[in-house]
Amino acid sequence: MSTKSGKDRNETILEINSKYKTFCNLYKLNYIEYSFEELSEISEKNYSINFLPPEHIHNFNIKSFRRFEDLEIKDSGMFNLIVGDNNSGKTSLLEALMFTNDKDELFSRLAYAYSERRNLPRYINENKQEQFAIPFDFLKEYNRRGGIQKGIEFIIKENRAEWKYKLKQFTLDELKHIFLKDTGIDEKDFYGLITEFGTEIIEVPINLKNLNPIYSIKSPLTPFGNAFSKSLAQVYSEEIDKKKNIRKLFIENMRVFIPDITHIIVDTENGEINIEEENMEEPMSISQYGEGAIKLFRILLQITLQKGRRVLVDEIDAGIHYSRFKKFWEVILKFADSQNTQIFATTHNLECVTIFKAILQEENFKYLQDHSRVITIQELPNKSIKSFTRKFKEFEYEIDNDMEIRGGL
Repeated sequence: MSTKSGKDRNETILEINSKYKTFCNLYKLNYIEYSFEELSEISEKNYSINFLPPEHIHNFNIKSFRRFEDLEIKDSGMFNLIVGDNNSGKTSLLEALMFTNDKDELFSRLAYAYSERRNLPRYINENKQEQFAIPFDFLKEYNRRGGIQKGIEFIIKENRAEWKYKLKQFTLDELKHIFLKDTGIDEKDFYGLITEFGTEIIEVPINLKNLNPIYSIKSPLTPFGNAFSKSLAQVYSEEIDKKKNIRKLFIENMRVFIPDITHIIVDTENGEINIEEENMEEPMSISQYGEGAIKLFRILLQITLQKGRRVLVDEIDAGIHYSRFKKFWEVILKFADSQNTQIFATTHNLECVTIFKAILQEENFKYLQDHSRVITIQELPNKSIKSFTRKFKEFEYEIDNDMEIRGGL
């Protein structure tokens, strides 16, 4: 195509884009106009079709989820700080970003988030294992708009590719058609994850019975005010302590709050995490070092577990003294970058955003500027919720000029 005249070339591009737009409209695909440069490289590239969505999310729609009738997140980065007024939906956005195309994993993540938000008690089941006390109809909590049979929609877009999923409860007639039987079916027991390739069935009683509290730590969400649990020690023992190189890096990063740390000792039976320091005769419980040390421990663990994927942190600055917050941010950014882990974190605190900006201005972190965003969640006068994504230069300018970027009317 490069041998054509400029006029012929433009006509060819217009013709191709016109046909491509018709194709997108026909099949309800995301239309993005092709440029000459893209078209000229097509024969030189090895194109492949991705049937699964990317682990890092940059463009995301969520419909009928909690307060969100139709919330769209555009152009998120590798490192994202989510701000907004009280009750604007920041935590709900993190819960939505737990999405995964694995139906059982998605169910488990939503169940854990529900349990944490409600601070539900746990009980010992017949197998003498700890279990969550989660009601069968908990998914209704997430689908407040339109009813659970309308369904929650997750739409992920990456360049020209688009993946659509719907999580919904079936009607009795739908279940009769699926199972080819008319009796013995309780519609409350079944949900489906619907894609263009078909429907995967989720049987609620079985999934709830199989939930293991240890996997709440392995979920990508770190909820507000609950960084520590007995499961934390067991997961650290399995995923960090037995791997020398990872353990060494983990301990080095913990020196932000515990400068003289030499070793981390875990008691998996009792769920205890103890810290050894230089010149100390006995180890000390991590709880003695304050909420900030526990929170950093949890986030570092999450970043390790979610390597190549994403981590979601609610109220990242809570419990962190302002004098240590700069180092806290630096450790998280460096470690997440080394693990190729995408970060979404919420905050109410303008100082948290300001420190985030200041770190990215430093020479050692400037390379992360193009990958960093501030996402504002705001309720509009008509009660709809919208998001506004700012790239580094945009939020740098607004902060430096004392402009409010946290939303609110």
